[in-house]
Amino acid sequence: MKKSVVLMIVTFGLIVSIFAVFALNRWYPTHGHADWDEVQQFTADKIPVNPKDFRSDFEEIFEQVKKKYPYTVKKHINLDSIHTTCLQQIDTMQSKVAYSLLIMEFFANLKCTHANNEKHTISLVHTRG
Repeated sequence: MKKSVVLMIVTFGLIVSIFAVFALNRWYPTHGHADWDEVQQFTADKIPVNPKDFRSDFEEIFEQVKKKYPYTVKKHINLDSIHTTCLQQIDTMQSKVAYSLLIMEFFANLKCTHANNEKHTISLVHTRG
């Protein structure tokens, strides 16, 4: 009798713990993760940015990264140097594929090992202003 009560309490505790973990992950997502409903993927030659807008698009991406990426000091990343190098390349760029590769190179320079660069596919997340 005593063992069955202890077993029921332990089982109930495990069930509550599993539910709590599920609920926290569902309703309080981890910082920095996008909801998959907000992600759109494009092949490198079909990105929705025209060559005349490459610079402003990059500046918008860069400002978001500069504001939100927490590991620049820890990983010894000089964002200003990366920014300058990318802008020099953008000024002469006319190809969507070249711009897509530059964006992937930019994220690779952040030493962000989970950045997806498979098959020259770019994932875009719409930000809500």
